[in-house]
Amino acid sequence: MWSDSESKIDYLNFSEIGESITDIIVTPELLPISIGVFGDWGAGKSTILELTKATIETENTNFIHIRFDAWLFQGYDDARAAILETIAKALVKETEKNPTLKEKAQSLYKRVNKFRAIGMLADVGS
Repeated sequence: MWSDSESKIDYLNFSEIGESITDIIVTPELLPISIGVFGDWGAGKSTILELTKATIETENTNFIHIRFDAWLFQGYDDARAAILETIAKALVKETEKNPTLKEKAQSLYKRVNKFRAIGMLADVGS
């Protein structure tokens, strides 16, 4: 199988796309927002995301980058529960220095785990 790893070096001249995505993300008037990056396998989607992440990290510190690889959960898990768990874990990690926020993040994580358990029980029951 072919290697599928993103590049931190802009071999494909995608830095302008990454900067445009960053401009959208950091503009408060546009939030909340969802951005989709589409393309064939090997077209450079992961590289665009890596370049966007690097641009955001150098220009802003008020954002948390959470990496979610949907391929790891394909066919094995409920995608919604998997992405919620990934987000909740990242929030718990990011809020370690703030007890109030950490408590809220841990509460979210526990609710996601309950949601996941109910989903598994429903799968077994059916």
